[in-house]
Amino acid sequence: MSDIVRFAIPDFDGVSAVFGAHSGDYLTREECGEYYGFNNPYAAVAQALFGRGGKISDYGLRWKKDVDETKAYRALKALLSSWDPKHEIKMGTVGKMLADNTDGKIKMPKRGKS
Repeated sequence: MSDIVRFAIPDFDGVSAVFGAHSGDYLTREECGEYYGFNNPYAAVAQALFGRGGKISDYGLRWKKDVDETKAYRALKALLSSWDPKHEIKMGTVGKMLADNTDGKIKMPKRGKS
């Protein structure tokens, strides 16, 4: 397991947070691994944040203590709001970011509730 590298949260400026990240800011399909698509719980949280919005705490997660929350939320917004990548790549990248940089137990709100 020593070859597994923690996803480093990218640093985005305010413009990128508003208008979205560029395609080069995302993982490749291969790098997404198990997070590609929608069957992984962290990718499901990414999809829910994309579709419903909210905070990661709404889904039972919190940033790890060593994570700069402002940087993390800016990256989350930039990565989710871009039109550049294929949707599954977007969800896989954000899913991997959440898996590597959050603690907690995922809880998905019931549909129609946030």
